[in-house]
Amino acid sequence: MKNLISKLLGQETKPRENVHSEVVSFLVEFDQLRKEVYWGENLESKFQLIINKADDERWKFLPGLYLLHERALSTRSDNPNKFKELYRRHFRIKYPALANSELFKLIFESGNNQEKIMSHLLMDHICTEFADITEKHLDACEKYHSKIDLTFNLFDESQLSKSDLRSTIKYEVSQVYDIIQDIIGEKQTKSLFQSSYGLMAENYGLLPSFSFIVSILPESALTEQQLSMLSRTQIETVLIEKTSKLEEANARLLSEIEAKEKIQRANEENVDRLNRIIENAMDAVVLMDSSGRITFWNNQAETIFKWKSEEVIGKSLAECIVPEDKREEHERGLNYYLKVGRHKFLNRRIEDVGITKHGNLVPLELSIVANKVDGEVIFTSFIRDISDRKRYEDELMNAKEKAEQASKSKADFLSTMSHEIRTPMNGLSGTIDYLLEENPREDQIDSLKLMRHSCESLLVILNDILDLSKIEEGHVEFDNREFSLREVCQHIVSTYTQRAERKSIRLNLDLNDKIPDLLIGDPVRLSQILNNLVSNAIKFTLHGQVELKVELLDESLSKAKLKLTVKDTGIGIAKGNIDKIFDRFTQVHDQSHNTLSGTGLGLSISKKLLQLVGSDLVAESELGTGSTFYFEVVFNKAEVKNTNVNDQKGEATQLDGTKILLVEDNQINQIVAAKFLKKWNCEVAFADNGEQALDQVMMNPFDLILMDIQMPIMNGYQAAEAIRQMPGDVKHIPIIALTADVLPEVREEALRVGMNDLMTKPFNADQLHKIIVEYINKEQ
Repeated sequence: MKNLISKLLGQETKPRENVHSEVVSFLVEFDQLRKEVYWGENLESKFQLIINKADDERWKFLPGLYLLHERALSTRSDNPNKFKELYRRHFRIKYPALANSELFKLIFESGNNQEKIMSHLLMDHICTEFADITEKHLDACEKYHSKIDLTFNLFDESQLSKSDLRSTIKYEVSQVYDIIQDIIGEKQTKSLFQSSYGLMAENYGLLPSFSFIVSILPESALTEQQLSMLSRTQIETVLIEKTSKLEEANARLLSEIEAKEKIQRANEENVDRLNRIIENAMDAVVLMDSSGRITFWNNQAETIFKWKSEEVIGKSLAECIVPEDKREEHERGLNYYLKVGRHKFLNRRIEDVGITKHGNLVPLELSIVANKVDGEVIFTSFIRDISDRKRYEDELMNAKEKAEQASKSKADFLSTMSHEIRTPMNGLSGTIDYLLEENPREDQIDSLKLMRHSCESLLVILNDILDLSKIEEGHVEFDNREFSLREVCQHIVSTYTQRAERKSIRLNLDLNDKIPDLLIGDPVRLSQILNNLVSNAIKFTLHGQVELKVELLDESLSKAKLKLTVKDTGIGIAKGNIDKIFDRFTQVHDQSHNTLSGTGLGLSISKKLLQLVGSDLVAESELGTGSTFYFEVVFNKAEVKNTNVNDQKGEATQLDGTKILLVEDNQINQIVAAKFLKKWNCEVAFADNGEQALDQVMMNPFDLILMDIQMPIMNGYQAAEAIRQMPGDVKHIPIIALTADVLPEVREEALRVGMNDLMTKPFNADQLHKIIVEYINKEQ
């Protein structure tokens, strides 16, 4: 053996100057060895690969050539292990620089150290290639190396098992993979990892410890072939370790029959234990050979499919558990795998349907793994009965559908009721407003105002119910526009001043000039909340005062944090009832004040609206001493604009001679709307439904159309769509929806079919005049 090594490596033992000179000498000597009888095709292919590389690249592939050569020689030796030991010793003497180089030295390390060094080499190559691609340094690489060292130290100290070691390092490699993927994309990252893996396999694929590299790569970085090998590779690693130990034990104990029998019994017990585990597993475990016949069938498989093991062993899997309509597909999949070595359903969890011995269909979750044993393909199936889960999912889906149907029914009911209530209220409210503008007698004014107040109260109740429904359905949308905080607060105070005066209550506004006036937000929702609080305060205050106070808590260049407080000297709330006042339809005030009424929705709605914008409504009160309600909210500040008085428009454009088509099926609403339109000197034409509106539009020119939505024969949506499809300028007539429906989807649908805007009934005459003027101006 020594003579063979001397012949291969020569007698020279003087170290060369550096790695480069040793690489040259190494390749020259190996070129001479090509004439030897053991030099085969694999060695020649590896040698040519290195020769064709550039000079400064050749040394990176020498470990692979060395290991291939070592294997070729050791197989010819009577004692391969002893030969490898001597061969490596002489190699390190003759080529010290090469043997101590980063790529070579791991060959001469123990198995654990080899795995550690290869883990570092893999990441070094990945990070170097990444830097070449992106010209960026990856900090994660430095952290990776320190964590790898720490992990192997814990393993050396027996604080980690082999499985834990593998899992921990795989996690760290996956972390680096995810970071690189976020930077250069999935495809390029996978290519980068495959390139690094290929270089490692080229050099160290013959080392028993190389399987460790496969086991620490993330699944997303592996090819389909490598993925199919992954679990087998990990099993092989364990088996190699155990087999090696058993071989050593058998070699030592060949002469000790009793000890050998003891080991054999232990192995049999392990096999028996594994069989019992598999037999009693919660999942069915079924093994099938390459012809599709069952070779193993555990207890759970008997439970699920009702076949006894002795009934199915040797039978085709398809005829036992695959439904008849899927058997052809099953056979095609089996043949496809045997032909190409892969299949999309392997190594994945999938859901399918199986059939029992008695013909009952069973929903299943299964995964199939293919392995080769002694050259034969064995398919292992892990199958779980998911009947209970499917039943639970169906129940959840049914419950979801019922909830959605109930929600839709509620929305439809509210929409219908809103329309039905608002339609007569529109006629009533419009008539009252018209009469108040017609200079009624002094003794009629109070009655008319009382009627208008009753209409407003009914509208508040209706709006509260609809608002609560929108909040619960998640349909609330907040505006984000510029508004004047001072104007909002002054409007609130002016709205309730007369009501307060009638009760001899003072209504005060405390708003400091230093508080920013122009803000960005939703003035309508803010007014709604303040209206609820001020209205409640006046309602439950019998004497004294109500104060609306605005404080500046914090301010920056772009934002202002405000605290808005409504404080009264009213009847107060008992401490035990404060939390209840925010419940829907709940009133907790003293029942002796039976003149105080309402839905009990205002505070609940206000609190929910504030919670939707990250705030909350807080109440503080004591019975008999009054109540304080406050909330804090942050607004963006609007830019202060310089305005010139001369730039401001004067009075609104007059509507003299404006031709308006009023499409409305309710005659009372026609009369009310027509009175205001004629008062503004508009020319009004009428249509009772969408079909009549189309006839009118085709025969007469109009400047604007006021369109109801819910009408017989043809509704407003259909009429608007038809008008928008007409030829010429007719299709550009502004269409304003005038409807009693207030749900968000009504506005969305109106805009979708081509309407320009929407007003809800009962309408405010001033707002109607303003919107008509706005669209008439746009058309001029």
